Amino acid sequence: MNLPEGFQVEIKPPEGFKVVSPKIDETKFQSDYKAYAEKSGLDTDPDNPKHFYDYRALYKDEGGFYPDEAGHLSSKYKLDGHPRMFVNGVNTKTGVPKGFTSEMPPAQLPDVARITRPAKEIDEINPIYFSTKEQLKYTYERLFSALFEKPLYAITELGLRGAKGVVQAGGKMPQLPAPKFVEDLDNSMREKAVGWLDKTINIYEHPEKYAPYTFEAETKRANYRAAWYQKSLAAGIGSDVIEACTDLGALMIQMSLMGKVVPTKTATAHIAKVGAHGFFTTSGDVQERAKAAMYRIAYNITPYVANATGATGFGAVATDTALNTFLTSPTYVQAYKQAGGFNDEFLSMVIPQLVMDIGMAWNTRGLPANQAKVKIDRYG
Repeated sequence: MNLPEGFQVEIKPPEGFKVVSPKIDETKFQSDYKAYAEKSGLDTDPDNPKHFYDYRALYKDEGGFYPDEAGHLSSKYKLDGHPRMFVNGVNTKTGVPKGFTSEMPPAQLPDVARITRPAKEIDEINPIYFSTKEQLKYTYERLFSALFEKPLYAITELGLRGAKGVVQAGGKMPQLPAPKFVEDLDNSMREKAVGWLDKTINIYEHPEKYAPYTFEAETKRANYRAAWYQKSLAAGIGSDVIEACTDLGALMIQMSLMGKVVPTKTATAHIAKVGAHGFFTTSGDVQERAKAAMYRIAYNITPYVANATGATGFGAVATDTALNTFLTSPTYVQAYKQAGGFNDEFLSMVIPQLVMDIGMAWNTRGLPANQAKVKIDRYG
């Protein structure tokens, strides 16, 4: 039967039957292996257990023995006990550093104020990022990304979104009478401009994909996070805490620099400045930016509430942290539902939010009058 061009017929085996891959030609396999073994100085028995290598599986998949430039066959077919299973501390079969597994840690949830972002998800650990040189480079890549590159990308993205809004608004405004071909040309140019702006906005919205330093920093961060979690849960959580503190520290440095450029004399002005910083340096649409700004403003209001309770010292920190946690409770509820309860996965998912809730309360120490009263009661 002749089928129309472009059509195919899919043939499935009857129920109860299974497709079996054709067996290798034993005579040819033995002949090809013997030639390879004699050339490589190996035992001519392909099934010798001392090889710690599945030559039959390789031959079945590749149809022959084809060494690489270094004279080695694929590591895919090595068996446990192979003398070159680990080279330079890396499992040559899986690509995973020695002592680690291929299991990846649970994903993180973003904090509501978008001060820190979750680590990227990866399928496997890449050993190239674990050299001393790459780990040293990570320090300045991470800091440069957090302090400068990501905020600049977010500000540029906001400008591009504004330009897109202007272009789109122009098409909705009343136009002077013009020939149809002029209208068509105008619409065509506007569509092309919007298309270009959409592509460019996508680039600046995702510095983790397109910004040179941020891409390197976030890729390494994901690999290091996975490696730490494979060492132990405590090591993984410790890594997450350090990363979140890095972003919080970057925010504090930015606000300090901003304070020198735009000094504020009142609490209201300071809170407004915090909100503006959050709006301009958070990536995403206007709604996402406004949400981040509102939560950052709320973070800066809770200390006044905590101080009003009369708490001082670490009691004030605990009170402010409790208030922050109440504000950000939707994140904890979401993590509880996704993790299926209070477990290791839940803890890993909420670390960025928890660090922000504590960190934003750390300088809350109570009103000076209350602190003085505590000292008098303690030493008087």
